Parts: sequence; structure tokens; C-alpha cells
Amino acid sequence: MQMTHIQSLVLKHWKTMANMRDGIPSRRDFHLRDLGQHAVHIAVLEIKNEPTDFIYRLIGSNVVENLAANYTGKLLSDLPGKGPESQIWQTLQDVRTQKAPLFREIPYIGPNEKYKSSKTLYLPLANDHITPDKIMIVPDFPAKKNVGLFSPKPYHGENNAPL
Repeated sequence: MQMTHIQSLVLKHWKTMANMRDGIPSRRDFHLRDLGQHAVHIAVLEIKNEPTDFIYRLIGSNVVENLAANYTGKLLSDLPGKGPESQIWQTLQDVRTQKAPLFREIPYIGPNEKYKSSKTLYLPLANDHITPDKIMIVPDFPAKKNVGLFSPKPYHGENNAPL
């Protein structure tokens, strides 16, 4: 299983931030100028404690296009097929407890019937650089159209500017 070019770039940036912070990067360590046009391919979920849950906080436009709806502000436990018994939930729990990036293939649940699974990169984020409070996900959804969070340059392939 191989990462996409975008996943590799975001992971490289995460590792650079981890080395600079001597721990897990925080959400504040990632700026739109750093992610550039690749920001449309990420989502950030906040970790909720007691009871454990995950809340979609930021979803790039390309990710939204491949979901059943815009889940911004929604609890994962409220979404069909994404609750505590799902593989995405278990993977998010694994990232939280292992405090390390994970790259996994999980079943795809969404509107595109041709997708059966998604190879997704999961990156822990921590305000204190120790305990994860958010998780950035970078799925391998292909771009449907040239859109962005704030009208970035159109995506023209894997050799676009790195992070």
C-alpha cells in the first residue's frame, strides 16, 4: 500500500514540525500557506473526552465532495457507519493512544459507489505537543474538480509545489 504524493508531502511536513517541536505538532503548527493547495485534501477532527467521540472541525473541499454531506461540527458517533464499532473510529483511537501517524486502508462510506475503501493517513496533533487533542486525516480521494478552500491555484498533478 503506497501513499499518494499529497499524503507523503503532508507526512513530511508533520515530521518536520514534530522535530521542531520535539513532540507531536499542534494544529497551530499547520498554516494554509504551508499546506497550499493541498489543504483541500485534509480534514481535522477534534478528540472529545468522557465520553470519547470525535468532532469534524475542518474539512477540505475535496474531502467534502467525497462524503455524504458536509460533516463540519458533527460528532462521528452520530454518523451512520462511523460510530464506535467502525474501523475509522478504531483507527482514530489507535492514533490517539499510539501518538503516532498511521496509514491504513478502511472501508469507504460515502456517496461514490465506485469506491470500496480509502487509504488514509492519520496524523495526531497536540496543543501541548504530548497528548493528542486533534487528528488530521488525509484520505486518498482523487480530486473531482479544481476547487479549494479559498480559491487556490488549480491542482495540476503530483508534481505541484511541495509543502
